[in-house]
Amino acid sequence: MKNQNPTDPLIQQLRNEAASFDPALPPDLHRKIISTLAQADARPRAKSRLLHWLIPAATMTAAAIVTILLFQNHPTPTQPSHQTPVVIKTPNPITLTMQYVDDPLQTEVQSLVNDFTRASTTVTHVFPGASKRQPKPATQGPAGV
Repeated sequence: MKNQNPTDPLIQQLRNEAASFDPALPPDLHRKIISTLAQADARPRAKSRLLHWLIPAATMTAAAIVTILLFQNHPTPTQPSHQTPVVIKTPNPITLTMQYVDDPLQTEVQSLVNDFTRASTTVTHVFPGASKRQPKPATQGPAGV
């Protein structure tokens, strides 16, 4: 990569060309903008108390009319003259426990026993010597060294 020296003639030429496209602003432009903004803020504004209260009042009136029209056409619910009590029969919790807890637990235990038996049979067939107990080798004490 070429070192970019600020005194390089190409860089200086590009700066000069860029400056020709970006002319300086007139010196009194800032003063004109500030004076225009000050005049706009100094103008008296017409305050209308009627418009200030008219918009919220019209909104509230429209909401009230809509509410009245909606509830005017809906019939009110009526209560039946006599109600029969609804009785819900629930089964005995102990019966439910015996039905849904004991059977799955017994099935799970039986499944585990079957899996362990199958695993034991597989290990015995794959490693025939695993079913025979091997005597432990005698270890020598410190005197045998």
